[in-house]
Amino acid sequence: MLSKEWVYDNIFKLSTDESQKERSTLLNDLKDRYRFRSIEDEGSDPAVEEEAEDVEESLEQLKNELKDKGGRPREGGTYKKDKNPFGRDPLGDEERKAALKKESQKAKLRVKSVINGVSAKKKFLHETDMLDENNIIDE
Repeated sequence: MLSKEWVYDNIFKLSTDESQKERSTLLNDLKDRYRFRSIEDEGSDPAVEEEAEDVEESLEQLKNELKDKGGRPREGGTYKKDKNPFGRDPLGDEERKAALKKESQKAKLRVKSVINGVSAKKKFLHETDMLDENNIIDE
């Protein structure tokens, strides 16, 4: 192995000033190569100083940007409340129960009217014991 100085002096035949200049340009080339690789890999330029951002401020800014974008509502469910977009009773439970109640009352009235009509026209047989002597037919 040979030293860099010997190679610059004996092989390249450079003077001391020229070798110093080449060393500085080689150093600048290495810095540029590192910079380009970090930009390609990480997406950030190490030569540009980034300002330190406050995380809380950036979160608030993102919240404000996303606030008016639409999407899912932030508040919880409002089922069976006046705030519900479909009203207090979105599934119609109360109307259905009221309709069933009215229907059952109408059915009861119909049954009573039929029973009252039949009982007025016909006499019901009363059950008696089959072994009762009153059931014997006279010959």
